[in-house]
Amino acid sequence: MPCYFAIPLSIAGLGTAMKLASSWTNPFRAARMDDTTTIVPDAWYQVCATIAAIFYIIFGVLFSIRLFKYPNKVRAEWVCPQRSPSFGAITITLMLIAFLMYDQIRDEPEEGPHKTARI
Repeated sequence: MPCYFAIPLSIAGLGTAMKLASSWTNPFRAARMDDTTTIVPDAWYQVCATIAAIFYIIFGVLFSIRLFKYPNKVRAEWVCPQRSPSFGAITITLMLIAFLMYDQIRDEPEEGPHKTARI
């Protein structure tokens, strides 16, 4: 089952490429270049992030059900040398989705020793 997390991982990777491309093409949009300049809208990476998050939640729920219903099968996958590297896709996908959603959070962090520091 962890290999199914490669689906949201690849969609989030595509969204990351779109996010980097959109921030790179924003100066062209501001300069109003000619029609031959390819401009990547911000909505493209936002759609990819949303789709990846939906798939991640679906596969997370299904994997949790499998974990509680068949723990021996999950343990066998964890020990298997061919399937165990797929478990890394779970956390990598979560990090990519967090990177894609970071700019969408509009709350200003509170400062202080026990609060979140500004980046």
